[in-house]
Amino acid sequence: GLLASVDKKTGRLQWAYRYAQLPLNPTRSVQVIRNALEWVNAPPIVTQGMVIFSPTDSRYLYALNAATGRRRWKMQRPDEVRHLYGVCDDLLVLGGESLLALNLVAEGMPVADFTPKSRGIGRGVMARDRVYMPTEAGLQTVSLPDLKEISFARWSTGKAEGGNLVVVDGMVLVAGAHTLEAFMDRRSFEKSIRE
Repeated sequence: GLLASVDKKTGRLQWAYRYAQLPLNPTRSVQVIRNALEWVNAPPIVTQGMVIFSPTDSRYLYALNAATGRRRWKMQRPDEVRHLYGVCDDLLVLGGESLLALNLVAEGMPVADFTPKSRGIGRGVMARDRVYMPTEAGLQTVSLPDLKEISFARWSTGKAEGGNLVVVDGMVLVAGAHTLEAFMDRRSFEKSIRE
């Protein structure tokens, strides 16, 4: 696999980094043997002079020097995470069945983790000082940077299909294959109605 950087004005190649791909299983059959899912597709994150990326065809998370493309560090994907959630100060937050915070400055050293009461599903989101994580039973809210539980709200249907989260106008929207749920802070909502 390859990650490349191009000049935004000229389109010229600045650097290219070749990463270790999962081995392809050759076959002469019409039955394709698929590799196990590693990372879920996500755009690279550019922060603090680094490019952080998690290729879907690799077991590793990579941190490159944004100017040169040279690898600063790499880390094998822990079993319980598959998503890049985002960056908060010096922390990179990964999610999946649980949450993991890595120190970007200390070469991806894990500094905090959180395992929800119900298994994490879908892609969560970070907003301000919080992480919103979809789980099988409900929406888990966790504090940043320490990944401590703030609250848990059960899905109105009892169980979610999973999905992606977005934060908009003080609400957390959860989009599943067949549902769209909205969560909001009741006091803030009532205050906005009074105003």
